Amino acid sequence: MVRNTEHEEITLEPNIVAEAQLSRERPRVERRARVRYSSNQETFCHLIAAEMNDSWWQAEVCNLSADGAGLLSTYQLEPGTLLAVDLEGASRLLLARVTHVTPQTEGWLVGCEFVSKLSNEEFRLLV
Repeated sequence: MVRNTEHEEITLEPNIVAEAQLSRERPRVERRARVRYSSNQETFCHLIAAEMNDSWWQAEVCNLSADGAGLLSTYQLEPGTLLAVDLEGASRLLLARVTHVTPQTEGWLVGCEFVSKLSNEEFRLLV
């Protein structure tokens, strides 16, 4: 289930929910292999779930590395959720898995790990 700031509920595909539950059981370990760079770029996100309509929402990119991103979102997402992230300047749509969610006064800070890491060239164009 996902809640936006208006507290509307959206149901996720069962296998994505199961993946999220498995990821919550793992102990939290710092896994960042690369430095994250601050950003204030706007982006659009979309849930990867079969029953979802084609709705996208805007989020702010707070930080970015070749491995992942921190997004400020109006949606509270569960760890393990898959997102499509459309970064301006990226040559492709990025698939990302939510690793953590932290409440903020403006919404939620959503930490994501890219399923397919950015190449050095792709990353250079984004920062």
